Amino acid sequence: MIYWLFVRNEKSLKNKFKKILDLIISTFKTSLTTNEILEYKWAICRDYAKLTASLLLNLYPKNKIYFLTFPRHVATGIEINGKIYILDQKMPILTPSAWLNKWNVNEANLLELKKENNKLHVEYVGKIRRDFSINFNQKWLKELLKEVINAINENRERVDYIIKKGLKFYDINDDIIKESLVRMIKYYLQKELVSKFCRIHDIKLNKKGEDIVINIKLKGD
Repeated sequence: MIYWLFVRNEKSLKNKFKKILDLIISTFKTSLTTNEILEYKWAICRDYAKLTASLLLNLYPKNKIYFLTFPRHVATGIEINGKIYILDQKMPILTPSAWLNKWNVNEANLLELKKENNKLHVEYVGKIRRDFSINFNQKWLKELLKEVINAINENRERVDYIIKKGLKFYDINDDIIKESLVRMIKYYLQKELVSKFCRIHDIKLNKKGEDIVINIKLKGD
């Protein structure tokens, strides 16, 4: 199948997972307009979840694949080494608690997608509940963009931006979540900076207490 050709050179499960995530994001980025997303809403998240689950089920048949639902929304999850990762319509990949916090809901239904005798069915597993509650949003992205634009205009070599208490929400101790957060930042800056994005040399994440420090190296003119 064509998706296997896309990831066959990757040796580890994590790298294959990251590659297929790129494919999913690219598919939706090129095929859906903003108006379509606004018009269809529920259908879009449902179809996105089904596409994601289908790809993951075919590529990783030994891993558990889930749907996570609450009223008028559904996302996809995959279990890797005993840990569930949530893939929603936008990056980054999140833990169940962080995902529930993002949507400001306390719990969601967890259903496992199973394939038996070449037939698919969904089995209710139980509920997931958030184990922490914080008021967190992604306004920091716009602040980061302003910092990067100022640094480029001033011909600075780097930007160091702090996401206050970000470690609780984005568990960058986990390589999968850390990598997906870096990619989210990269895609956002690429979209907003357009031609100036070529000035971005490297993006790294580090920890400082409960904070996340984004280190961005810039190229000169």
